[in-house]
Amino acid sequence: LVLDDGRPLPESNAILWYLGDGTEYVPGDRYERAQVLQWQFFEQYQHEPSIAVVRFLVAYSGQAERHGERIKEQTANGYVALDARW
Repeated sequence: LVLDDGRPLPESNAILWYLGDGTEYVPGDRYERAQVLQWQFFEQYQHEPSIAVVRFLVAYSGQAERHGERIKEQTANGYVALDARW
């Protein structure tokens, strides 16, 4: 994201936090804000490396066969992420 004043803001969750600040999507309550961050951290460290990477490798890379072992490992991790309970 490039802000109106030209400053760049990389990283998807920083962008989401920036755009959400002052809206209903970033709660005013301290604990609820921490829960939003908890979800963002979970997404970056559990969902993205497994589910999103596998989707890219299988659907878009054109080289899924080269990454068979990684796909198998990350698919297993994806099921762990999907089974997470809060």
